[in-house]
Order: sequence, then C-alpha cells, then structure tokens
Amino acid sequence: MKQNIDQTDLVSELKGLGFEAYPTKCSTYSEALIGFNKIATLYVLMRKNGVDFRCYDYIKPTQIDSNGLLQMVSGKIVRNYYKESPININLHGLTIAEKFLSNTLSEKEKLTTYGKSNMVKEPRNDMKELYNQLSVFEGEDVYLADGVWIRPDGITYDEKG
Repeated sequence: MKQNIDQTDLVSELKGLGFEAYPTKCSTYSEALIGFNKIATLYVLMRKNGVDFRCYDYIKPTQIDSNGLLQMVSGKIVRNYYKESPININLHGLTIAEKFLSNTLSEKEKLTTYGKSNMVKEPRNDMKELYNQLSVFEGEDVYLADGVWIRPDGITYDEKG
C-alpha cells in the first residue's frame, strides 16, 4: 500500500471500494462519498483543508434535494485536518473506509481526529506580555477581573472553562 496519497487518489480508491460520490448542499465540502456496511453508513467528506467523516450507526437513506445535492443531517462528525497532522490524512481516510466496510472499525478509531484547524490562531504576543507583567508565580494562571483568567500562553478564559 502507498504511504502517501492525495485527495484525488482517496476519491478514486473509495469509488473502487463501492462508495458513491455526491455533490453536497454544504459549501464546506467539495464532495461526499457514501459507503454502507451491513449495519451502518459512513460519509467521507472532502474539503480543501482536510477530510471529515460523518458516521451513522444505522443504514441511512441518501437524501438528495431538488438541485441534485446531498443533504446531510445528524450523525457524528469527525474532522481531520492536513495542517500539522502526524499522519497522511488521505491515507487515514482510506484505512477508516476499509475498516468500516469490513465492520472492524473500533469506536476509538472512528472518533480520533488529527491535525489542526486553520481557524485556530496563536495567542497574540501582547497577551503573553500582559501575562508576564501580571504574573506573580511563573506558570500559574492569573486572575484578571469579572471571572476572566489569563494563561501563560496568553489565552484568556472565564471561570466556566
């Protein structure tokens, strides 16, 4: 088996395994490939910065709208990003699909995510500087006001989480 495949290879491999391709109503995804085993349904969702899975623990009828686009509702969604992933996400997608079809996919494998979102931004340097100015004990979070704390990395949070 190849060690690295791109998204085009993944789509081709999935089609070869019997997955059916559909354009989606959701603009996040360029394409969805749907596969079934004896008891469940797996959507493999292609997007520019990764590959997601939408899992159904039952045989889900495919819903196509009047424009020929796949409608996706409910199901467990697992996101996998190319950015900073320790593994090849496309190859991971193929492995998940193969194990799903043979009904050997564990719950842990199904729900494990890889990589980082492009939407996650690093803390601003001025927030790190604020922490450095206010901290009494290095490495401990500092209380700012109104239930808001700041961490050593400059990220703020409220008492609820």
